[in-house]
Amino acid sequence: EERGLAPLVALALSEDTNTKGEASRAIANLAANADVQQTLLKEGVLLPMVKALEIDDINCQRFSALCLANLATTIASQIKVVQAGAIRPLVALAHNPTGQLEGRRYAVLALANLSAT
Repeated sequence: EERGLAPLVALALSEDTNTKGEASRAIANLAANADVQQTLLKEGVLLPMVKALEIDDINCQRFSALCLANLATTIASQIKVVQAGAIRPLVALAHNPTGQLEGRRYAVLALANLSAT
């Protein structure tokens, strides 16, 4: 299980936007499982997810925001998400009136989860 995470994180750092978006989708799905969240953080998913928020691509923005929302459900993870610099790009995505609605919604969800405790 854990051996597949490092290559997945590497794909999330890919120069290819489609690859990055699909890797973000996979990581977001994994992040919905509380038992996997700490492993994801140890594998370094925060940096690629925060960077993906700023890419002008619907899938990158949507799934990186969803991933951060999923990760921001425990105090320990919330601290790491904030320390990774996610607040500013999440606010920018949520506030972007021309942005895709689902990505904006996930950004707001991530911010709500970050402020929950």
